[in-house]
Amino acid sequence: MASSATSDYCKIRRRTAVLGSLFLISSSGALCQARHQPQKSTASSVKTGYVTSKDGIRLYYAKVGGGQNTVIMPGRLFAFHDFQSLAKWRTLIFYDMRNRGRSDRVMDTSKISLQHDADDLEAIRAHFGIEKPDLIGFSYLGKLVVPIRDATS
Repeated sequence: MASSATSDYCKIRRRTAVLGSLFLISSSGALCQARHQPQKSTASSVKTGYVTSKDGIRLYYAKVGGGQNTVIMPGRLFAFHDFQSLAKWRTLIFYDMRNRGRSDRVMDTSKISLQHDADDLEAIRAHFGIEKPDLIGFSYLGKLVVPIRDATS
């Protein structure tokens, strides 16, 4: 019974990874199908660290890959393992949003909002000097990446 449940869980994770990786918002603002890029990654190791947001919250990130196109994706905590295979042809920067994962805990609930999350995404983009990143976000995170895409277009 446990083996069947584990097998079902693995199938769901694979299906989610495939469906989730099919679309991304490119720096041109278009919703496009993820596709093979001609440049191949030169880095296979993961670099981790912290970026400090404008209100002092430390945001944990994991950067992998070495391709010319850079993808930023909030939600490292749950997305890193499913999406890191895209690093074969891109540079990927995943980060934990405030009050989640390894990022700083936020006790002041007035500092937890869509605007703060958007400001944090901007802090990540600025820290790495990425003028026009490709962005991946779904559900709430999709609502987060669209304004950043519009601002960098």
